[in-house]
Amino acid sequence: MSKVEFFQGAVKLGEDTTNPYSYDWTNVAAGNYVLTAKVTDNLAATTTSSAVNITVNQPPTVTLTTPANNASFTAPASVTINATAADSDGTVSKVEFFQGARQVRRRHY
Repeated sequence: MSKVEFFQGAVKLGEDTTNPYSYDWTNVAAGNYVLTAKVTDNLAATTTSSAVNITVNQPPTVTLTTPANNASFTAPASVTINATAADSDGTVSKVEFFQGARQVRRRHY
């Protein structure tokens, strides 16, 4: 085989001339895509693969709303932590709160 070309719709993403044939598509924006591969052999004959549909999801967003950055408390303190969370292409299923690497609370929606 001479090469394999990789497409998103009609847009050629790249090609590879070495087996195993691959292409790393990086920095893909959120959205729905149709991918195909086209192989060309040493006699210039070609075949295109069946289409594969993929979805790249937009990650959710989260912002701590309280306490304020650099807030100060007197020990022994009780600190209420609040956050707003959103998902533009889905729903928020849980928000986890951490102190460093240690999880301190989880809230499911």
